Amino acid sequence: MKVQLLQKCPISGAYHERWYEARGDCTFVLFEDENYQEWIGIFGNGSMVEFSLAIPFSTGNAALVIAGGQGYIVDINSGELKYRTECDYLLGAIAVPERDLVIVCDTSNLYALTGTSQIWQSNFDSYNGFKFEQATPEQLSGHVWYHGDTHSFELNYKNWEFVPGPRTTKEYMRKYKRKKLAEMAKKRPATSSVKHFPGLTRYIKRITISPDGAALLHTTDSQVTVWDTKNWGLSYSVTGSLIGVSTDGKTFLTRHVDKEYIRKDVATLSGAYRKEIGKYNDPPCTFKAWETQSGRELDLGKIAPETYQLHQRTSIFANRLEPTLKVKDLLGDDKSSILPLHYDGLLENWIMTPDDQHIATIYYVSAGGFDTTVGHCVDAATGIAFYEFKVDSSPDSLPEIYFSAEHKLMISNHTGSFTVYDLEIGEDLRYISRCDEAPYRVWGSCFAVNPCDKWQVATSYAQEPYMHWDDDLRQKRQNWRAEEYTNSVVILNIADLSNEGKVERVLKQTDLIDDIEFFPDGDRIAVLLRCGNIHIWNIATGNIIATLSRHN
Repeated sequence: MKVQLLQKCPISGAYHERWYEARGDCTFVLFEDENYQEWIGIFGNGSMVEFSLAIPFSTGNAALVIAGGQGYIVDINSGELKYRTECDYLLGAIAVPERDLVIVCDTSNLYALTGTSQIWQSNFDSYNGFKFEQATPEQLSGHVWYHGDTHSFELNYKNWEFVPGPRTTKEYMRKYKRKKLAEMAKKRPATSSVKHFPGLTRYIKRITISPDGAALLHTTDSQVTVWDTKNWGLSYSVTGSLIGVSTDGKTFLTRHVDKEYIRKDVATLSGAYRKEIGKYNDPPCTFKAWETQSGRELDLGKIAPETYQLHQRTSIFANRLEPTLKVKDLLGDDKSSILPLHYDGLLENWIMTPDDQHIATIYYVSAGGFDTTVGHCVDAATGIAFYEFKVDSSPDSLPEIYFSAEHKLMISNHTGSFTVYDLEIGEDLRYISRCDEAPYRVWGSCFAVNPCDKWQVATSYAQEPYMHWDDDLRQKRQNWRAEEYTNSVVILNIADLSNEGKVERVLKQTDLIDDIEFFPDGDRIAVLLRCGNIHIWNIATGNIIATLSRHN
């Protein structure tokens, strides 16, 4: 007997057909009974349209079909519908060998099905996903997602005892996600014919300091201003936005995009314009190379590729709704690679990581009124997710991330806290939600890591503290000097494994903070203010060394 899920509707009349609540979008399954007679089952989809599978029970003549999340148990020989699951958002199933038993799951619970009925259901309320690993005649093993972490588990069929195990490593999750999303990629239609790539990289770093520390570059969407760090004088400005700086700091690359295109791209972030996104063609772009010291324009074709890391010489455009990335190595050949992403949502932010192997992407997802943002670090060659990271879910702010190339770290902010990840395997190393001096979540969206100290992080705080209704902290809240943190850069030590950061220095600013960055020596830090001024601070003394202003 055979059970096979079909990827498309078969030709009408080619097989005998049986209908099971078929309506709207349907799932088609090919069956072969014990007499080698083939027939087609047409099943109505449930709430999870993207997920369908068909598996036979290990014993008996029954098969389980999950059609868009809705489960059906049918007799392969007679075609009789034996059972229909109450849950219509099932996400996984595994047949138990040598037994008339299949275990299925939705996002938070497990179910045990026989060839005719459901015999058991769990009653969890805190789990948010399962991965089945292996089923034996005695027990089931796998992994469960719990509060952002992944744990192993075992399920004993004899007494239906669910035993959660220790937290599993992100190394395992990387292998699992690669395998799962590779399967999804095979089902995804080819995108090589896509010609529309609206969207500009939302620049995460507004200030960059050259590797040799001799120049500070301040970029906007249309201009790069260069400062000499020896005398803190304004050297020059060039048109375009910064793409990257060479490893020796002697040259940098810019990209100039038509302002009308930028206006249209910004409009696509509004719900009223998202359906119009496919009308915008590739933007007219101009790429240029510059000498850092003099501001002299150079011949881009004569720049040696080996003087730049890949992420410092790559331009990325995106179709936000596809979602698809168009990746171009400015110092390579003239061709651009088309990279499909395997996730549904509005692509909001993207940037290549310093290891040149991955692209960090952030999506906006709206599901039944539960709007959120999701971060995925994807393989730069395949678009398959490497690991997931937390990002700010506030609809009023653009989610941002920060990379520390020296320490191979990534930081993402979310709801007043931030998480530090190992960039190579996605392991979350620290989750910082408050500091040792304040009972609040106080962190902003700007981050920097000291290149000479892996656990010294600078972050911005630019608003009143979150209210905390715990009576035990009322007195501490009243005594806390909130005004000292407002519009400030807070230097934290996060070496401790707790979720508290130890405050080492508070640098009070005069305006809202747009970006911060350490100098290569680790002793100084540059702070970009909303007014356009840049303050250079000595971290040890807490004093301002220089103020850079284009009005000077």
